[in-house]
Amino acid sequence: MFSHTQWLEGIRNEHLSYLHTAGPDWTFGGGAGMLFSGSMKKRDRNGVETGNFTENEGFVSLGAASALGDNFSGGAGFKMVYQKSDKEKASAYAVDAGLLYFDAEWRFALTMENLGSQLQLYRESFDLPLAYKAAAAYRAFDSAWLTAQLTHRPATGLGVSAGAEYELAVAEENSVFARAGYSSGAEAG
Repeated sequence: MFSHTQWLEGIRNEHLSYLHTAGPDWTFGGGAGMLFSGSMKKRDRNGVETGNFTENEGFVSLGAASALGDNFSGGAGFKMVYQKSDKEKASAYAVDAGLLYFDAEWRFALTMENLGSQLQLYRESFDLPLAYKAAAAYRAFDSAWLTAQLTHRPATGLGVSAGAEYELAVAEENSVFARAGYSSGAEAG
């Protein structure tokens, strides 16, 4: 997959990803993305214009997932995150991992995101947004799912999300999906 998004003021977003299935149990993937800010005016502490600068940020990731039995699967990914603002550069490394249980009616998932090193830009160091998630989905009937998720972010606390999805078949191989959801706490915003 490749995507290119062009925004106002020269801002653009580029994304490239690839997924490869290796036999019935393994899937491997990788991706890269970059956000380019375009040129922005640089000002000193008094608001006086001192030139121009750019701000860019991106990532490179590799991951793998596998069946872990009849109704279980799991996966993990490694990523490098990059940020550049004016002449300052920073990078960090992180791991994401998850487990999934599934049957005909239920899905249960546990994930951990952004466990890794800190980014240091200018004189400040900060953690990537670490998150632990537990989610469940229930197939209410053939065309509808109900979902719920708890998210704990050490930096911002607990969040709750809930949602529903309904599939409406419009042709033999084509469907339209209606989705609605609600988020609060660490998941809101």
